[in-house]
Amino acid sequence: MRVEFREASVDDEGVSPHKYRVAGYLRPKTLAMLLLGFSSGLPFYLVGNTFGFWLRDEHTSLTAIGFLSWVASPIR
Repeated sequence: MRVEFREASVDDEGVSPHKYRVAGYLRPKTLAMLLLGFSSGLPFYLVGNTFGFWLRDEHTSLTAIGFLSWVASPIR
């Protein structure tokens, strides 16, 4: 399998080369992957923060909360 990379032509006057770099992220497949990546990490963040607040509200010691966060860190 051979993959070729081609540079985008920047022959147009007045068009910034940065526009061509950003254009790759605006493709539908790339946007879908960015959205899926963001949405897959969001639940871990929300559950982790909510769990910490809930434990603190139940008067759990900060040492225990820190230990639970340390134990759960490889999961994230």
